[in-house]
Amino acid sequence: MQFDVERTTVLGRPALTVRGELDIATAPRLAEAFESQLSQQPQSLVVDLTDTTFLDSSGARELARIARRAADDGVSLEVV
Repeated sequence: MQFDVERTTVLGRPALTVRGELDIATAPRLAEAFESQLSQQPQSLVVDLTDTTFLDSSGARELARIARRAADDGVSLEVV
């Protein structure tokens, strides 16, 4: 399955749209996209998993890390 993380917007808010399988092989790509987005110092961020077809424990762990990092940086995070 192909994997992609695209920078998009949702209702004017910066977003990362994840497509495909989020697992041990692809979680680092989500982490990289998140760090890049965070460097823009957004007030809020959406992670859209609507088109995610599989999520293993590595993907879930990365989402938890992202949530902690966003909270530490004062970024409102919404996972869809």
